[in-house]
Amino acid sequence: MRYIGHSPPVALRLRPILMTTLTTVFGMTPLAIGMGEGAEIMSPLALAVVGGLACRCC
Repeated sequence: MRYIGHSPPVALRLRPILMTTLTTVFGMTPLAIGMGEGAEIMSPLALAVVGGLACRCC
């Protein structure tokens, strides 16, 4: 059997990684842009998390 593109084990592993990354990025976005209670304290951490995940995922 011949595979075109990625093999099935890689595709099966990629989906949960992308889902976890996207939920974390979307969850941290309000803190990163300064919305919500305590956002001024947590904003640098949220920016670091979102930036790190965005760079690692792409």
